[in-house]
Amino acid sequence: MEFNSNDLPNLKCFSLQYESLTDEYDNQVVPLLRRMRNLEDLTLYTQIHKRNRLVDGIQFENDILLHLSKLETFVFYAQSIDAAKSEHDNVIGSCEVLPHIFISHRLTLIVHIDYVEQMLNESKTLDKYRSRLFCFVLTNEENLETRGRAAYETWRNRCGRFVFVTRLNSSKHSEKENHFLEKFRSIIEHIPTLPDEHYSHLTDKVYASLLYFYKNHPDYDWCLKADDDTYIIVENLLRFLASTIKRYPKPVLYGYRFREDYYASGGAGYVSTRQGLELFASYYINKNSTYSQCTVIMEDMMVGKCLKKAFELAPTQIAKHLTLVGETIDQQGRERFHPFNFPVHFNGPSNTTKREWIYFRPFHHNIFDYEAFSETTISFHHTQPNDDMYQIHSLIYDIRQFDKQVCLSHL
Repeated sequence: MEFNSNDLPNLKCFSLQYESLTDEYDNQVVPLLRRMRNLEDLTLYTQIHKRNRLVDGIQFENDILLHLSKLETFVFYAQSIDAAKSEHDNVIGSCEVLPHIFISHRLTLIVHIDYVEQMLNESKTLDKYRSRLFCFVLTNEENLETRGRAAYETWRNRCGRFVFVTRLNSSKHSEKENHFLEKFRSIIEHIPTLPDEHYSHLTDKVYASLLYFYKNHPDYDWCLKADDDTYIIVENLLRFLASTIKRYPKPVLYGYRFREDYYASGGAGYVSTRQGLELFASYYINKNSTYSQCTVIMEDMMVGKCLKKAFELAPTQIAKHLTLVGETIDQQGRERFHPFNFPVHFNGPSNTTKREWIYFRPFHHNIFDYEAFSETTISFHHTQPNDDMYQIHSLIYDIRQFDKQVCLSHL
């Protein structure tokens, strides 16, 4: 950087944009800015490296603002990398006082602070749990090209392992559909005991899938079952599952709870823990008389009834450490799993069938409008592949809001 240092006190506007990592923020950048006593407009873009404290609002005031009394507009993008982890708790406190600092200096403020180390740590944590999540989606030949493709192209690769469960008859498909099947055949799980594709066989389909995954995929702690018109926000699911690890007694099933309190909505997606799969397999590895006591046409109810029966049969030393269906609402009582799509939960049900499921079947009293959705919502059901699923995915992952860490709501 070349300049006449004698001109620094006379500058009115100054912009420093340094896109490479720098460890000279304290030694060069701050002393340079302090010499610009008459500065009115400042833009600062820098990525700060190897600093043992995060750059926050208080430091901006002490390092820069107190020395630039004529400053009117401050635009900055500050990115702190490798900051000491112990400072992360202080960021929120600094974030809360940040607006007051800039208001007290009567500044027009455009602000963005990025704490890369914190985000990297969270990403590593999610990846650790992601590798323990097995996701399987029930579909059929007719829906694979439409619903299945939408799930594949949106939330599929956010699971540790993702498979479709269906029986294939390639002679029924067009050349285009066969090309799709060949391309994605590696994620279509071949389960030898899978029944014919018919709604009346759905219970047997889930039964065969759970036993197959228990036996052939033992390295996963959680098994998510979803329909091909279910959209899953996997990151929120992972955060939720991580928060349940220390629960005691340990639930074996998570999802949208019904009033019967032993099963969770299949459409909204439900998660069985490894302990749940073990319990299920222990008593239903063969379709014995015990299985006939809990089987019904609705697959989600079957899973719940069979697990409930398994609890009754399990030795006390096993059952006492477990419970059936875990709580999934957030601290404000808002649901994370949703058995219908967004408009139904936002506006309320529009027909008798939906009203039955919304008003009379849930374990919790349903709330509509904005309070229907937890900020950490996990799922929506009945999402149409050509509209809802891609739109939801785009809204979540492509459109970004301002960084909450700078408390823009308070500015």
